[in-house]
Amino acid sequence: MIGIIVHHYAISGREAEGIGLIQASGRAMHAMKGFRARHTLVAESNRSQITTVTFWESKEDYLHWMQSAERKKVARPSYDLWTQPPVPEFFEVAPERRM
Repeated sequence: MIGIIVHHYAISGREAEGIGLIQASGRAMHAMKGFRARHTLVAESNRSQITTVTFWESKEDYLHWMQSAERKKVARPSYDLWTQPPVPEFFEVAPERRM
């Protein structure tokens, strides 16, 4: 399993629009093979920072999502929404060890 953390920095006053776009994308992900979960976080110290943590079974599943027709339906150019391009950071999820 992989986890992907993406920090989005909304232009001041457009935070709600940014969250809406992120949530629409998250709803579309639910139907995709390999999707496990997504959480959207808003920083308490900077409401313009919106971070997503998304889990997929594999990087291939995520890459399939990125190229999918489903994503293209909800994605729109959002360069005018963010102060900088969002960049994903990929993590391998370490299994929890039970004692």
